Amino acid sequence: MSIRYSIVGMVLILILSCARPMKNEPMENARQFFKKLEKNGGSWVHFPNDTTVAFDAFIMKFELMEGDTLSGEILGSSKSGDTILFWTVREYHDAKKDSIFFEQKGGYGSASGFSFFPDALKRESHFKMTYSNGATRMHKDTHIFLNDSTLLTKSQIFDDKSQKWIKQPDATWTFNHTIKK
Repeated sequence: MSIRYSIVGMVLILILSCARPMKNEPMENARQFFKKLEKNGGSWVHFPNDTTVAFDAFIMKFELMEGDTLSGEILGSSKSGDTILFWTVREYHDAKKDSIFFEQKGGYGSASGFSFFPDALKRESHFKMTYSNGATRMHKDTHIFLNDSTLLTKSQIFDDKSQKWIKQPDATWTFNHTIKK
């Protein structure tokens, strides 16, 4: 009789420990990721080593707004010293879909999709990019914090012809406290 109660007790403990709500974890991971991204002014810089690119640096600036919304912009600093705005970015929790929505707009087109946060150091985004010429492509970006001052971006673009994801060059972003918001 006591063995039966022990087994029932263990099963109940197992069920209750597995039944804890999981819905908050992705949002909490997103909050932690966003806080880390916008920490100390939220300015990150990437210096491309591709000499065919007309930019010395790409700059991301982020700010955490009310309601867990991340707002930002992506700029390019040209070799002639001009700074050009490429994209405005907004990421926020969509309560109706219980998802984290991602949108990006700029002179080169627009993008919309969803982000996933497996943990507080990693963000995966799947989105459809509509370019200014009307062409569309599916994209996947993964951002990974390597440490407090380094963020790695891995990107892929879906090729409709081959029906395969094509890896794009990685980008390493470093926290830059000298860039003013």
